[in-house]
Amino acid sequence: MKIRQTYLQLCTLLFVLTAAVTAQAGSWSLPALNARTQQLWLVNTSAQEQIAWVAPAHEDANTNAEISVELAPWSRQQVDVSALASSPWLQVKAREGASLQVMMNENGRWVSIPEGRTNKRGLQTSQGEAVFVTNLSPISQDGEIVVQLRNGRLWRQAFQMLAFESAKVSLPEFDFVQIEVRAAMAINAWTWSAQGTQFLKPLQEDAYRKSGTRFLLANPEKNQSFVVELTDPTMIAQARAQIQNPHDFRARILFAEIGATPNSTNQDLANWGRGSWSWHVSKPIKFGELASQACDGSPEFIEDFLAAWLKSGSIICFWNYKVVQEL
Repeated sequence: MKIRQTYLQLCTLLFVLTAAVTAQAGSWSLPALNARTQQLWLVNTSAQEQIAWVAPAHEDANTNAEISVELAPWSRQQVDVSALASSPWLQVKAREGASLQVMMNENGRWVSIPEGRTNKRGLQTSQGEAVFVTNLSPISQDGEIVVQLRNGRLWRQAFQMLAFESAKVSLPEFDFVQIEVRAAMAINAWTWSAQGTQFLKPLQEDAYRKSGTRFLLANPEKNQSFVVELTDPTMIAQARAQIQNPHDFRARILFAEIGATPNSTNQDLANWGRGSWSWHVSKPIKFGELASQACDGSPEFIEDFLAAWLKSGSIICFWNYKVVQEL
């Protein structure tokens, strides 16, 4: 009984420490959510009270419908969004500087919001006696710690965590150069040693963030989507025009080249259960009004025949997809 009590106290301490780390991450934003889910979890990972709002996305007519959620420090709250079920897209908004984690339940399966809530963290370091990992989701999950040794080999250690639980994994007594923690859903992680504490950085955010502007493209049913990053000012202006004029079909077909991307951050934000596509738009070419059926491709079709698309090097035109949101 005493061991169990001590363990719970340790978990509580680790959760508080992790929350404090998350609060240093800076401003918080979230892309639109698919309203097929009827419940969300919001987790306040800071020492201050937070207010968040769940509302229909900007394309919806009823902008007055909004759910306000007040979160005490370090608290979590389940939000019932069934009242907003008529809206095909939802947004979660928070004040600048807010530090929140978001989980959603779609068809009975809990999944994490990938944008900014990474499930993959890493750090280049040769110091550390143990790694502490906190599960930020309301269900249990498995994970893995991968340590790159100085001789080039990898050391792996699997772990399991209950909902909102923390785990400690001792590191190998070998010379290593990099630590990486992977899990199915959102996590925080840091190392501890006599020299001090080091916090693992979200790899997906750092790897993807470039100088361009990202947009979400979706089909009319909004049940399939993909992300594209644009740098050309003309294409950025055309993408924003599509958002402002959703019923204008001029210059809306995206012509592009694609590339394979392991652990891609090109998310299908319309279908959270799918996760990431294994490809990304490597070269946006233009938005056009007309295109040949020979180049027509959907995200799912590209996924199924990715090797053939890459081998042919063909340009793809996304006939049935238009820009619905700037990320």
